[in-house]
Amino acid sequence: MLAIRAGRFREAEAGAQACAEVGQAAGDLDALGWYGAQLVAIRWFQGRLGELVPVLDGLMHSPTLSPIDNSYYAALAVAAAKAGDRRTAAGALARLCGDDLGALPRSSTWLISLCGAAETAYLLQDAETAARISELLRPFGHLPAMASLAIACFGSVHYPLGTAALTTGELDRAVAHLRAAVQHNLALAHWPAVVFSRRRHAEALRHRGGPGDLPAADREAAAADEEERTFSEPAR
Repeated sequence: MLAIRAGRFREAEAGAQACAEVGQAAGDLDALGWYGAQLVAIRWFQGRLGELVPVLDGLMHSPTLSPIDNSYYAALAVAAAKAGDRRTAAGALARLCGDDLGALPRSSTWLISLCGAAETAYLLQDAETAARISELLRPFGHLPAMASLAIACFGSVHYPLGTAALTTGELDRAVAHLRAAVQHNLALAHWPAVVFSRRRHAEALRHRGGPGDLPAADREAAAADEEERTFSEPAR
C-alpha cells in the first residue's frame, strides 16, 4: 500500500504477489481478495485498469470473497468502462446499486465501492446515480478511501465527491471538492492520487471556465505531469 502511494508500482506489484503467495500457503482466506484489491489499485493508478476486466469477472465468483464485499462489482464496472465496454460497465454498476445504492452493506469495502461507482457514473454520464453517490459520500469527505484493513488506498473521498459533482454538472461544488482532494492527498503523501486529483481538478476548472479558471487548470495539469515523472512507471 505504501509503495503504491509512493508511485513505486513495480515494487508494489512484486510485494503484492509475494504477500499473496505467503497468504495462500498459510491458508489465509483473504489472500486472493487482498491481492486483487492491491492489483486493482496498482492498475488504476497506472491507467491500465481496463486490462483487468477478465480477471475481475473471475474474481467476483471466488468462494473466498465475503458475501458483503461488493467492491469487485465496482472495480469491474470501472475497468469495463475504461476499456470501452459500456454494456458490461452498466451491468456491473446496476448490480452494485440494486434497488437503492443506500442499502449497500456498510462493510470495510463500502467506501471504495462507492468510489468505483462514482467513477463509473462519470464515465457513463449517469447523473442520477452520481447524485445518489454524492448524497451518500458527503459525510465522509475527510477520509481516505481504504480497502479492508488498509491494504490499498485510493486517496481522498473528496475525489469521488468532486467526480460525482462534475457528472451532475455542479461545477462550483466539483471544483471545491477536487481542490480539497488535492490537499488531502498531499497530506496523505499519496502521490498518484495527487496526480489524479490535480488532473480532474483541472478538468473541472476548464468546464467551469470562470475568471482565472483556465490558467489555474493549466497550472494544475503541469504540476500533475511534473509529479508523475517521479513514478517508477508512467501512467497511460
